[in-house]
Amino acid sequence: MSRKGGFSKSQTLPTNNKSKGQSGGGRSLTQPTIVDAFGEGSAASLEEQVDDVVRFFVLKGGEQIVKRSEVHKHVLPKAGRYYERVMERAVIVLRKVYGFNLILIDATANTPKSYILSNALSYKDDETLSDDEVPEDANKILLMLILTHIFMSNCSVNEGSVFGFLKKLNIDVNVRHPVFGIAKEYITNTLTKLKYLNIEADPATKQIYYHWGVRSEKEISKHDILKFVCKIYKDRVPENWDNQIQQAREQCLDNVKIHENGENICPPMETE
Repeated sequence: MSRKGGFSKSQTLPTNNKSKGQSGGGRSLTQPTIVDAFGEGSAASLEEQVDDVVRFFVLKGGEQIVKRSEVHKHVLPKAGRYYERVMERAVIVLRKVYGFNLILIDATANTPKSYILSNALSYKDDETLSDDEVPEDANKILLMLILTHIFMSNCSVNEGSVFGFLKKLNIDVNVRHPVFGIAKEYITNTLTKLKYLNIEADPATKQIYYHWGVRSEKEISKHDILKFVCKIYKDRVPENWDNQIQQAREQCLDNVKIHENGENICPPMETE
């Protein structure tokens, strides 16, 4: 990063004495007049604003949802027409340097337009774990189980189906589990707040339905989920699930995962 410490503050530039007597009432060229004239469009100024945006999101942490209005107010109050250019460059830095995807979530009836900082690195199995061990982040296992069930159920299931599926795995969502704790609270509060799950109520039937959240769509590969399911069934291949394989391909294209050389890297559907 080009600067360290807190966010930059406006500094007054030296007065240009030759400006006196020129048109405009003899105003000295302090920073405000330069900003007015050039819209903070210099390369140095843009780079500083990019640094501020990157620092802001890194300090916020990847678990928080950040309103677009917060960025305008606290980081880029004077960016004006350069706002989108600054954000585009900040997105590149966050991904290449910190391994984060900055995702803009469109406004809904209940949520203003916001950003989430998503892990750009794929989930990977810990090959060093034995069958009897549980990784430190046990809640990741719970999330992956739920996402797998939703995905293999054509991406939408009611709440009873989710909880029933977990109960078959000896996870009663209403009883404290030795590994996952009170799973229902974690599912309905934390996973939805962090945009890993999207929960909607059917206005006609009042049933609650679960879908993949926007963060899961960006962080977790449906290709990998389908390969995992094939390993469980052993006698199945991805082609046995036409709908799921199509959704996996669409997700890969939507996420625009590109090599540095520009080649599309949507992986082929092959089991190991």
